[in-house]
Amino acid sequence: MDFSQAFRKSTRGLKKGEGWELSIRLTPKAAQTKIGGIALNADGAPYLKVYVTAVPEDNKANKALLDLLAKTFDVPKSCLHIISGLTDRHKVVWFDISLSF
Repeated sequence: MDFSQAFRKSTRGLKKGEGWELSIRLTPKAAQTKIGGIALNADGAPYLKVYVTAVPEDNKANKALLDLLAKTFDVPKSCLHIISGLTDRHKVVWFDISLSF
């Protein structure tokens, strides 16, 4: 699956330098952990639909999200940071790494 359209190149990350932002709509307590594809929000901006079986308590769903993203995109978890939406379904994850699409 091609997820490149959901990424935005950005320099607003936690460290200096360029990286990538990924907008996500997370559904916790799903039947299975998976990436559901790309959708558009009301403004027409793309986001990635992600489902995790973890509950949204004690940061478990966020941890499951980062685990899935690290595995899917083959990047270290240390390069992934939730920079917006820690307690919301709508999140922005910063990839502090170079990605090739």
